[in-house]
Amino acid sequence: MEESQKAKILDILRGPYFRIEPHEDSLALYDTALTHSSFSNERKQENIPCEDNEKLEFFGNYLLDFVIAGYLHDFNLYDPKEMNKRMKITANANLADVVVRNNLKIDDAIRFRGCRKPTMKMTANAFEAFIGAIYYAEGIEKAREVILGIFAEEIKTFDPEGNYAGRLKEYVERHPLGELKYQPFSEGPDHKKVWKAAVCLNGKELAQGIGCTKKRAEMDAARKALKELPAG
Repeated sequence: MEESQKAKILDILRGPYFRIEPHEDSLALYDTALTHSSFSNERKQENIPCEDNEKLEFFGNYLLDFVIAGYLHDFNLYDPKEMNKRMKITANANLADVVVRNNLKIDDAIRFRGCRKPTMKMTANAFEAFIGAIYYAEGIEKAREVILGIFAEEIKTFDPEGNYAGRLKEYVERHPLGELKYQPFSEGPDHKKVWKAAVCLNGKELAQGIGCTKKRAEMDAARKALKELPAG
């Protein structure tokens, strides 16, 4: 493993949601979790053994669902119909935003070929694979701790319909409160671009959001703004 890739993996694992000091022999497993099939296939064509993350992604996908379903059941937060809707939090598009919003840095460490930045699907799959790797390297309790540390608050604020901007617009018009505007902007070079958006009411910023696209950044800003406004 290249030292630069090893440094990226250690940076991820030492982050606030993971807090893992890995054994040296587990680093290869985490590297596999971050290896897209495009990279693996290219290496194999050069007769260099290289495993991709698809098996770990398969396992991590079901592990995420298992842990989150258990959390929803055990804490008795919602009725079964609402629980089923909130399981959509593990959909690929949302997982990519979870990685970006929480600065998990997984998207910066994916090894791939053929495009300048990882797609949302690549990011989501690598995240699932990384969760699977944590299970195999650290055990189920650590995997559960990481998953719930990332998702417990996400679950509470998650709207299964995802239309935070529409709900915010309705709230502002219902009261009425004035003019609502979004100010989107991007940061970073093209291959590491992240979208952010400020939502403003009468020129005053209510919240800032972050996402993989401009629209998703605006939705995240609306989601955060709704949390700050009085109910009603």
